Amino acid sequence: MPKNKSTALFLAAFLGPLAYFYIGKWVKALLLWPILFIPVINIVLYFYLLFTIKDKVEAYNQKKFGSRYSI
Repeated sequence: MPKNKSTALFLAAFLGPLAYFYIGKWVKALLLWPILFIPVINIVLYFYLLFTIKDKVEAYNQKKFGSRYSI
């Protein structure tokens, strides 16, 4: 177990259940498990919003200017 408690919590944030070896308690390690999924959620939302906006722009351009200006 690391000497510094903040080091243990930092490791738990990135290692999830493996942080049991550093913290010594499963509950604390598992509570920090969702932090690992934040980057994945951001990537999924980015691509979802990107394609949603692209579809809306295509529909707007097609309605306003005709099909020749759609992306």
